[in-house]
Amino acid sequence: MEGNSVDNVFDLGNLSPIEVAKRLKVLKSLANNRAEFDRIQNFVLPEENVERVAQILSGMEKEDEFAILCRLMGTCEAISEIGQSPIIENNEIPPDFLACFAPDCTVVGETRTQLGIKFNCFVEVKSSKKPVFKISERDLSRRMAFANRYNTPLVFAIRFMDFEQHAFWVLVEANRLAESGRKVEINDFIGNLNAVLFDDYFLYTHPDLHVVQYYDSGLAGKGIFHEKYGVLRKTVILLPDGIPLVIEKKDHVLVNVLLDVFDHNAISTETSGSITCVVSEIGMQSRILSDILFQVNRMGVDASGEMVFDAGRVLARFDSGNPPKLISREMVDYVIARLNQNETLLFIAGIGKPEDQKKYLLRIGSTG
Repeated sequence: MEGNSVDNVFDLGNLSPIEVAKRLKVLKSLANNRAEFDRIQNFVLPEENVERVAQILSGMEKEDEFAILCRLMGTCEAISEIGQSPIIENNEIPPDFLACFAPDCTVVGETRTQLGIKFNCFVEVKSSKKPVFKISERDLSRRMAFANRYNTPLVFAIRFMDFEQHAFWVLVEANRLAESGRKVEINDFIGNLNAVLFDDYFLYTHPDLHVVQYYDSGLAGKGIFHEKYGVLRKTVILLPDGIPLVIEKKDHVLVNVLLDVFDHNAISTETSGSITCVVSEIGMQSRILSDILFQVNRMGVDASGEMVFDAGRVLARFDSGNPPKLISREMVDYVIARLNQNETLLFIAGIGKPEDQKKYLLRIGSTG
C-alpha cells in the first residue's frame, strides 16, 4: 500500500463518526485479538477522529455486554438489536434493543412457569464514568416518544464504569427516570428492575468457609494454572468443624472458577516435592450473580496474557459452527447445589426485599 494515503484506501470522509464506528465494530468482531484490531484502527482512522470513534465503540461494546448478559442470566426469552438510522426522519430516537423477559423469582422460590409473567420492553443501554448518570430532558423525551409510539415500555440499562472490572448495572424504567429528575445513582440498583428482570441476587459465602488446593509443578496438561505452584490437581472445601468436601474431577474447573471470584486469604502453604498445598480462608463475602457471570467469563487469557473474552467477537460467533463456550446461570446454580449438598456453604439473598421483587414483577408484567 506504499504511496497510498488512508483516505485513498478507505473513503471515510463522507461518514459520520457513528457510521465509522459501526464499520469498525464489524472489523473488530473479525479480528483475532485486541492488538490486531488496534493495528487496523490506527491504519484506517485519521488521528483527529480516534478519540471520538473510540468513545462510540466503547458504548457499542456495552450494548454487546448487555446482550450477552441477557443470554447468560437466562431470564430473557428474546432480544433483538434495533437499527438506529431512521428511514423516515422524525424527532424520535430509537432504543438499542427490543426484548422479552420471562424471569423466575428465585428468592421467593417461584419459577417462571408458576408466575407466568412476560415483560416486553425497549432497552436503551448507557454507561457512566461518574457515580451519577444524568440525561437531558430533550434526549429522554425523544426516546420515550419512540417507545410511546409503539405502546411499549422503555427501560434504561446503565453500566457504571467506576467498577469497570465488574458488571455493575442499574435497570430503570424511563418513567421512573423522568420522575427522579432524569438521574440515576449507583445505589439505585436496589428497588429498580435489576432483580426483577434478571432475577438477580446476592450470593454469600459461609463465614467459616475454607478451601484447600493442591498444585503440582511437575504436572503437564490443561487446567487451572498457578504461575508459581503449577497445575491445580485437587480441591477440598471445608468448614473447621465440618465434613471435608472433595471436588470431583468433572466439577473441578467449574467449582474453582466460581470460587475464584471471591477473595482468598492464604493462611498456610506447604510444599513437598512437586506438590504444594495452599489453605485459604474465604470467610463471609458477597457477590451479585450478574457480576459473577461477567467475571468468570472474562478469566481466560491467551498465550500473550490478553483477555480472550471480547463481547463483539462473542456475539459474532453465536451463529457460527463453533459458538463460544460461556459459563451460564445454570452452571452457577449447579455449583451452588454441588457445594451445598452436605451443608450450606453458599447462601442466596435478595437484592432488596424478596416480596417487593415479586410485587414489582407482577405490576409490570402480563400473563402469557
